[in-house]
Amino acid sequence: MLARYRRLIIVPMPTVLTPDRPPNGRIPAWRALLHGLCLAVFLVACGGSSAPTDPTDPTGTPRDGRVVLQNETVYAAEITYLARTGADAPTLVRRRVGAGQSGEISRGPLPGGLQVEFDIVLLLPPETGFRIRRKASARIDGDLILRLYLDQQGDPFSSLVEPTTPTG
Repeated sequence: MLARYRRLIIVPMPTVLTPDRPPNGRIPAWRALLHGLCLAVFLVACGGSSAPTDPTDPTGTPRDGRVVLQNETVYAAEITYLARTGADAPTLVRRRVGAGQSGEISRGPLPGGLQVEFDIVLLLPPETGFRIRRKASARIDGDLILRLYLDQQGDPFSSLVEPTTPTG
């Protein structure tokens, strides 16, 4: 069996040197870094998508919606906002929601994408001599619930307004 291998002549192959391959066969660190950077840029540029965040609205356009005030305080509340819903002049909308009640404050659906600033006044008993006012700003994209509550029970000055959606 060794006789067969004695006839085998090993001839060394000439090493072909290229600018990016040194004699040891390894790629230089700067070249590997450049390849990695190019790959990262490619993945960032081509890997993302601009899909809408709401799976129920595949177009990504804001949806029309109604606004409801959920009053969780022991005081009545009056809410006012400026409705700019058409070519007509803006209309001042004013609604009153009783203590512990919920009520729709928009007169029908508001157009999607409309930026509205709500002025909410907590109506204290007349003998106190003052009213507490809060502001809430929201962009209409589907139905909206404005939650009015007291951060500290019994303290009307701790009233807060929190915009939420019906789903949470």
